[in-house]
Amino acid sequence: MLTLLLALVPPTHVVELNGHRFTLPAGFAVELAVPPGRIRFPVAAAFDAAGNLFVTEASGTNAPVTQQAKELPHRLWRLPAGRFDQGEIFADKLMLPQGVMCLDGAVYVGAPPTITKFAVGLDGKPSSREVWHDGQTLTGCANDLHGPYPGPDGWIYWTKGAFAGQTFTLPTGKPFRTTAAHIYRARPDGTGRESVFTAGMDNPVDVVFTPGGERFVAGTFLQHPADGKRDGLLHAVYGGVWGKDHEPVNGHSWTAPTLMPVMTHLGPAAPSGLHRYAAGTFGPEFVGNLFSTAFNLRRVSRHVLVPDGATFRTLDSDFLVSDNLDFHPTDVLEDPDGSLLVVDTGGWYKLCCPTSQLVKPDVPGAVYRVRKVGATPVPPPANPKVEAVWAASRSELKSPGSGLPAARAALADPDERVRQAAAHVVGLYRDKAAVPGLLKLLTDRSDHNKRVAAEALGRIGDPAAVRPLLEAHTGVTDRVLQHSLTYALIEIGDPKATAFGLRALPNEMATATLMALEQMPGGNLTAKDVANRLRAGNDHLRDAAWWVAGRHPEWGEELAPTLATAQAETPTDELAGRLAKFAGVPAVQRVLADAVAGPGRLTALRAMAGSNLKAWPATWWVAVEKQPLDADVVAAVKAIPPTADQYAGLLSRVPADNRLSLLAARPRGVGLSAADFAAALAGRAVDVLGRGGLTADQLAAVADSLPRAAVTDQPRLFDLFDKAPDSAVHKLLAVVAADAGLQATVRPERVRQLTDKASPAVQAAAKPVLAKLEAGLADQRAKLETLLAELPKGDVRRGQQVFNGAKAVCITCHQMGYVGGKTGPDLTRIGGIRSDRDLLEAVVYPSASFVRSYEPVTATTLDGRTVNGVLRRDDAAGLVVAVSATEEIRIPRAELESLRPGTVSLMPAGFDQQLTKQELADLVAFLRASR
Repeated sequence: MLTLLLALVPPTHVVELNGHRFTLPAGFAVELAVPPGRIRFPVAAAFDAAGNLFVTEASGTNAPVTQQAKELPHRLWRLPAGRFDQGEIFADKLMLPQGVMCLDGAVYVGAPPTITKFAVGLDGKPSSREVWHDGQTLTGCANDLHGPYPGPDGWIYWTKGAFAGQTFTLPTGKPFRTTAAHIYRARPDGTGRESVFTAGMDNPVDVVFTPGGERFVAGTFLQHPADGKRDGLLHAVYGGVWGKDHEPVNGHSWTAPTLMPVMTHLGPAAPSGLHRYAAGTFGPEFVGNLFSTAFNLRRVSRHVLVPDGATFRTLDSDFLVSDNLDFHPTDVLEDPDGSLLVVDTGGWYKLCCPTSQLVKPDVPGAVYRVRKVGATPVPPPANPKVEAVWAASRSELKSPGSGLPAARAALADPDERVRQAAAHVVGLYRDKAAVPGLLKLLTDRSDHNKRVAAEALGRIGDPAAVRPLLEAHTGVTDRVLQHSLTYALIEIGDPKATAFGLRALPNEMATATLMALEQMPGGNLTAKDVANRLRAGNDHLRDAAWWVAGRHPEWGEELAPTLATAQAETPTDELAGRLAKFAGVPAVQRVLADAVAGPGRLTALRAMAGSNLKAWPATWWVAVEKQPLDADVVAAVKAIPPTADQYAGLLSRVPADNRLSLLAARPRGVGLSAADFAAALAGRAVDVLGRGGLTADQLAAVADSLPRAAVTDQPRLFDLFDKAPDSAVHKLLAVVAADAGLQATVRPERVRQLTDKASPAVQAAAKPVLAKLEAGLADQRAKLETLLAELPKGDVRRGQQVFNGAKAVCITCHQMGYVGGKTGPDLTRIGGIRSDRDLLEAVVYPSASFVRSYEPVTATTLDGRTVNGVLRRDDAAGLVVAVSATEEIRIPRAELESLRPGTVSLMPAGFDQQLTKQELADLVAFLRASR
């Protein structure tokens, strides 16, 4: 493993080429294969059997896709083998190209909503043009379709993205309706279309295969962005369902309560190309590696596949990285000589990618070649027996029945890779005669081969496989193998045979049975089948039972006795959430009401709070009224709004330590007694005060408290005065006029917003306050106006370099698109809401105004320490204060002495000294263009 790691992360060197500083492994060189402008904006490329290179070319437009679909401004080039400096336009009048493939003397171009097939004549020109596939949907980003891609089996694969609904007929004759993302495949004649993969991702891009037939796909938004994760690579196992977890994936067959695992997380990379390296030219350690392009991150990454149970994991490293902001690689592929070609589309694209930052139609793309210095071409390692299996598949396409005997026989081959390929083929064609061989393969020593055997058995649909598939679950903890075994049961769809698993002892078998029966026609699971398993000792079995039960709220009456027992277990938010799904069932409501007075009290109250009911069921309210009003009861009351009478009854007996929490649950507009108001004001209970219903005198007291309020509370308290009586607003204005601290944090714009539509008397009172607020800004304003007048004309592109460069390092703290820090506000669309003057003020005088949620604070601890920064969290446990782009400080509540508004931004002042006037002008121009 150490040798592998050393080979994976070798020393690097830098090559300057075409305005880029490329970093790549030592011993490798990068050069231009197709120079800039030769093909203006290349997108994707593919070689034909003779070594000619076909390259799709975008026109550079960012017009709406509906307009592009009418104008068809994009093209396809053909560059002759070994002479990429030559070539000609092969086809024009194309929609935005999303892939190109050469197969059996034809060229296919994916351009949503269609895949177009061009036959190639002897003269190298198209002899015919036809629509091979029509997806019939075209959404705003044109990510409805990517591909196509040639499978080793001779079938054609492509992907569906976006979330537009598509419907087609399966080979079985059943309709298939979906809004999810998919990998589809079909025979070369277009028949047999089916889905092999499902996901809630936005955009699956590029599919590659191993010699054994395993599929891998790159895609965006595999999960809701969090913890630096978003895009990635997946092992596209047949029948699996991957994230994001949202509505489009709900109508498909899940084989566990959780979605399938991501193989490789890439962050906000926007992967746009994927390739499996086959040749030996780079050395044996590179054979079988995946290479992915990251449109957003300006790099090509290397991924070494490592078998891991029935799937893979990867060892990842950078392979080619550019420092040029306009390097946007969109494809990577292997030249017949074993070098890698990297397609850089240039600077034109921004239609659905804010990370591109700017549209630069004058920055052309290019095609780069990465080669190993001194290496001679070494062809891919040969495995004639594997290739014979794939040749049998292609033969089967042309002459049904001609290839299957050879594939069937290969199931018993000593070579594991041959057995794997053979299982793929007999499953692909649903070869019933292969069932005995597949059942034997189901006991193979390789988890990969067990998985593909299960896939094939499911597709074939022989009920004789049900019992072996159930038994094969025993002891299996591998999520991917478990998926394929369970999905095979769902595909076979024999409820009677599958129900055997409900009587079996192994937990894994019972788990698979529940998931399979729930999702096959006629599965006929009952509440009785699930009830006893809701409290199973095995986590997977219990989770599956709850998942199934949660899909059947109509079982609530029958499950109520079991739920009554379950809720008495150790309270967890997960258990409460499960019970909450049955909250609308009267019998379960009674269970929860009874539980409030027993050992399951906390679980029951949390289930009530998570029920999303709009009013209190009578049984619940009777139970709650009998309970001490502790924090847990009050939390439930805050989740389900009480009526005014219910609230009054609780308030009459709530203990002092929970009174403020209950006050925050009062119906909006209900007032506060003098004592309650005083307690809320003293306790900084902004959530209580914010419920409204305050008298003019109480609002005046709120105004008096503003100078002592936390900076994060001040905006919310200020909001209380938007519809306040004139007397309260007068008081607020007087407090602001008298307090220097408030004058440093209250902006004139907020005062104008409060008073512009008020009475003449209030507007008159606001004038001297506004004058005082603005007087403090007079010198700064004068300097700003002078600087604004002196600035030369800014250049957007130079400003982009300043924003991302080492001198200003704006990208460290501010997000632009999906890339950058989060210490400061997101600037992706700042140009649409700020003027040149505002932008210059924010750069030169960052402490002049603060964006809400990014106001600075000063926290003082009991030991005298002072912490200045942006408040990230303020709760019962304490504070989290961001003090820089990379550091946060946690202050326990018990150690905090005071928290007050800060007056200095985390963003350093003095950029007017650090940057030249030209750089300032350029930066402002760039920010203004960010919309």
